[in-house]
Amino acid sequence: MKEFLNDHLETTLPLIEGKWRFHIICSLLERPKHFRELQRSVGKISQKVLTENVRSMEKDGLITRHIRKDETNVNVVYRLTQNGYSIISVIDELVRWSMKYKSDI
Repeated sequence: MKEFLNDHLETTLPLIEGKWRFHIICSLLERPKHFRELQRSVGKISQKVLTENVRSMEKDGLITRHIRKDETNVNVVYRLTQNGYSIISVIDELVRWSMKYKSDI
């Protein structure tokens, strides 16, 4: 059982760990966002750190990056993938557990 749990936790935890991933996921739940809009909605995150996180999350299959070109601009829009949306149930369970834990202590 321990090996089974460890194997799955090693897969799952890196997808949601870190200071910013929850914020990015929650922000993109509202709607797809341009980079600057995502940066503003996430909070006090540097451009470098946000770039690192969205690239990593894109590699992990949680978000996608779409490039929109018009006559004068190139805009990058980020949105959650199906896997990105599916992780919300994990986040919901963590929040429920946290609320119960806080009420118990």
